[in-house]
Amino acid sequence: MPHVGIKEGILLDLFADTVQLGEREDRQEREVLAGALALGRKYLFDEAHGCHVAGLALSLFDQLAKPLGLARGDRKLLQAAALLHDIGQFVSYRAHHKHSLYLIGYSELPNFSEREMLLVANVARYHRKSEPSSGHVMFAQLDADEQHRVSGLAGVLRLADALDREHVQNVRRVKASVSDHEIVLTLEGKGDLLLEGWSLKRRAQMFSSIFGRKVRFRIAEEGA
Repeated sequence: MPHVGIKEGILLDLFADTVQLGEREDRQEREVLAGALALGRKYLFDEAHGCHVAGLALSLFDQLAKPLGLARGDRKLLQAAALLHDIGQFVSYRAHHKHSLYLIGYSELPNFSEREMLLVANVARYHRKSEPSSGHVMFAQLDADEQHRVSGLAGVLRLADALDREHVQNVRRVKASVSDHEIVLTLEGKGDLLLEGWSLKRRAQMFSSIFGRKVRFRIAEEGA
């Protein structure tokens, strides 16, 4: 198992408020975190933002996996993609999602196969801008099942990334309520969270088209 130092331990604590971990998931999460941090630091990424988005993404995954039919084995793919989604900014902010695709796709992480790295790279690539298309070279390398998995995970990542749009970690927790036609996300944190809610509505289209449910948000009442 990769060594997790003091700083990594502090960063992992960013997950604590958003993710409920079993012993096995905690161990795997620490292993993914250690490997992804090493890769992210190589490209001078925003660690606090990456860790916070990963925590929110995993919280959403854990709450939505059963009703939406997400595969539990894909959880580590989402975690790695969420941690590393912005590393393409090392090359250029413009089109950084595409740069993230290539940097991740041609890198290695402990306990990830070459194929899994391709999936992680594609999930990270679609955290913003255009949706998956068969005309995209690295997405076209995936089979139909893999493309479906990538699209679903990228939809979740877009929601999580929207909740830290300003990279200030205002949203501390998100709770999902699922019905046949919509998903209501209750946001808890500091400030009025209206900017985060606006960003969520703006970025939810891909998620809604994939899972057939509208996404609404509400702000938790203080002290609730």
